[in-house]
Order: sequence, then structure tokens, then C-alpha cells
Amino acid sequence: MAKRGFRLVKTSRLSYVFESCEPSKFEYRVEFAGEKSYKELKKYCDFLNSMGYKTFFKNLNLNYSIGKVKWRPWSGKFASTSGSFNKELIILEKMNDGTPFEMHTDLDDIIGYYRNIRNMYAIVSLLLIILAAVNQSYLLNITEIKGWVNILILLLCIVFLVLVFLYTKIVYGYVKQKNIYE
Repeated sequence: MAKRGFRLVKTSRLSYVFESCEPSKFEYRVEFAGEKSYKELKKYCDFLNSMGYKTFFKNLNLNYSIGKVKWRPWSGKFASTSGSFNKELIILEKMNDGTPFEMHTDLDDIIGYYRNIRNMYAIVSLLLIILAAVNQSYLLNITEIKGWVNILILLLCIVFLVLVFLYTKIVYGYVKQKNIYE
């Protein structure tokens, strides 16, 4: 959108609002921040704002309820509606001034960032495997439906396990690179 001359102005749970601007005037990056507590997220965004980046928040899933608390098992932290709930993604805006737009330059930062994403997919995979096992033994009595539901659950699990593998490979590459430079 930025290359076509649109600048992000606002995000909401379901939408993005853009305004016209000069083509390629701004650059954007999206970063996963689901593992951060409210205080960590605020501190991180304050840091990014001090670096000249504009920050927007976006949710990963749709939750239209009041008074929610969500446990994020991959980080061991809780998110609430008054804190970091529905703020799993940070969208960063930077004026395109020719300088590199790199979010993580320290290898430990990069490794931690990709580990958090990998752990999220690993937990979802584990939960899907548990769901398939419970479904197989208890939930549904109709054999035909039970089979199709398990096939669907296992296909989703395979997709997430492939993502776990890919992110593990990325993490391993950066760990190897870090060990070379130490």
C-alpha cells in the first residue's frame, strides 16, 4: 500500500484506515509482540517512538467480549483487556529516508524474537494434538464425523508443525552465527 501512495493512519479490530500520500514515502514492518506483558509492550513502544517510528497495534484473532483475560502459554504471561489483549502485532511506520529499517540488530534479540514465534506455533500444535486425542476417545460418538474432525485437526497440526520446523531452522541458523562470532 505504501508503494502505491497510501499511509496507515489507524487500525481497529477489523479494519485499517489509510490516507493518500506520496508513493513510497513510508515503510512498514510488522512485529509479533504476543509474548510481552503490558509493561514490556509499553516500554518497547516508547523506545520505538523515541527512535522515530510510529506504532500501531493489531490483534491476531477477533474477540468481542468485555473483561477478557487470556493466558499466553508460550510466554507464561497473561493478557487482559486493559493491557496487551488484542495487541499481539505491532505495525511500525518509518519515513523512507534511505536508511535501513532493521528492527532487531543484536543476535540475541533476533534469536529471542524467532524463539517466541516458534514457541507460539509449538504450543498450538500441542493443543491440537491433545484436542485430536480427546476427540478420538470422548467427545463425538458418530464415527464418520469423528474421523473428519480428527483429519481436519491433524492437517492444521501439520501446518503448525511445519512452521515450528521452519522457525527452529531460523533460530538454529542465528545461534550458529552467534557461536561463530563469539
